[in-house]
Amino acid sequence: MTRKRSMPALAIGAGALALALSSCGGAPGANLVAVSKDSASDTSPSKQVTVTCPKGHFAVGGGAHLHFPGEPGGMVPIAITQSRPDPDASTRPTGWVAAGNTTGPYSSSWGVEVHLICSR
Repeated sequence: MTRKRSMPALAIGAGALALALSSCGGAPGANLVAVSKDSASDTSPSKQVTVTCPKGHFAVGGGAHLHFPGEPGGMVPIAITQSRPDPDASTRPTGWVAAGNTTGPYSSSWGVEVHLICSR
């Protein structure tokens, strides 16, 4: 039986989320929307996935993690190579992009999941 295992990436965007909460009056959930999206889960050596905010919202934080089969605590040759706002240079990004690559031989299916927090 193959199990799907999640591996958290760096906590990118936590500071942006805290800033967004304070700009929304500090009330958790005030005008905030969480969105996520998975890449395909297959054996291709690289993956990229982009998620966008609903119309009228902008990105205030996000991040990504990997899905792969394996034993808890086991090491796999896969890495998140990108996790950033989209578009990157925008002062009001409307999405989040994440990518991952194999860093060595790996024959099992794997995927990248991206998470995004949006505000009005």
